[in-house]
Amino acid sequence: MVPAPRFAILGPFQVRDPDGRPVTLTGRRPRQLLAVLLLHPNVPLGTSRLVDTIWGETAGAGAGTTLRSHVGAVRRVLGAAGFADALQTVPGGYVLELAPGDLDTEVFERLVRRGQDALASGSPQRAAELLGAALALWRGEPLEELGSRGSAGSTVARLTELRLVAEETAVDAALALGRHHEVVGRLHQLVTEHPFRERLCAQLMVALYRSARQVDALTVYVELRRRLDEELGLEPSPPLRDLQQAILRQAPALLPPVAATTTDPRLVLVG
Repeated sequence: MVPAPRFAILGPFQVRDPDGRPVTLTGRRPRQLLAVLLLHPNVPLGTSRLVDTIWGETAGAGAGTTLRSHVGAVRRVLGAAGFADALQTVPGGYVLELAPGDLDTEVFERLVRRGQDALASGSPQRAAELLGAALALWRGEPLEELGSRGSAGSTVARLTELRLVAEETAVDAALALGRHHEVVGRLHQLVTEHPFRERLCAQLMVALYRSARQVDALTVYVELRRRLDEELGLEPSPPLRDLQQAILRQAPALLPPVAATTTDPRLVLVG
């Protein structure tokens, strides 16, 4: 089991002490400062960059002095959490020094990589476990209570995209394990949220087909084709068109990897 990271930004902002209890950091500016530092752990950030990120065009002449007071507030909270020496002053700025496992984003990315590697090496069960642990770290939108994220937006966008990739890879692992019934509901939700994501539509089509719902699988394709045509003037990609044709042919390659039995409801479709 992966220990819970002490710093969490994949959802409501959290800092935890060694016993796992939350440590409160009050004040919008100190929270923004720590959030920016956590988005760039172990990377020196200059004072001017921090001022620009936190205050933007509203920064006054005394912003640098005010920043130092916020640094003091952050250091007090870090001390209460058992990280008294984590925020170091470096020439021209500051650096937040964290160890592997301290920050949920770092743990998330590491688990996703390991899950992808496990699936590629033919271990879908291990992949499902790793990706499930990775996705469980998400508790909402990253830094959702901080409002405008400024320059952090690109990092948040990258993490959000990686979360979706993790979802897709977890579905691949489930399908490889013959758990198509278990992922249909989640895939419907993901397709609703990302209606032009062809990989999700393909996964839903496969999961529905394997669940003896051939008509529903083909309906997913028809609805995607309509959306692409009406809103973008495009056609589904060749791989998706090939999948539709395979479903129409009831191609044996679409069957679950688990050996079919005489009680398998898919037998009524493949004859």
